[in-house]
Amino acid sequence: MHRSYYATDIKRLTDPRWKEYRHFYRITGGYLEKVIKERLPGYKELVWKNLYYGRRAKRQIRFEREFSFENPLHAVIPEAFPILKKYVYFPPAVSRYYSEQAQALDET
Repeated sequence: MHRSYYATDIKRLTDPRWKEYRHFYRITGGYLEKVIKERLPGYKELVWKNLYYGRRAKRQIRFEREFSFENPLHAVIPEAFPILKKYVYFPPAVSRYYSEQAQALDET
């Protein structure tokens, strides 16, 4: 009869206490457990803001909400459009619009 190496792991998973102490759960011979134990590449990414891995239990994770908006350079400074046009693809309608804007500023 074949005995599974993971029978004890399955037994632990079905234990009701697992939900409370899930950060202690380890799979025998598991790769993620090896990454944590030996601090292999990827360790920081694995435990950062992760409820299930790490040295301590995490009940809540906080994410900073930071937004940044900027207007495109050719919208703020239409005179820069001819220079940008050499390096950046613009759809024909956009190119026509900003070319007209740049010309109108040059004429004034």
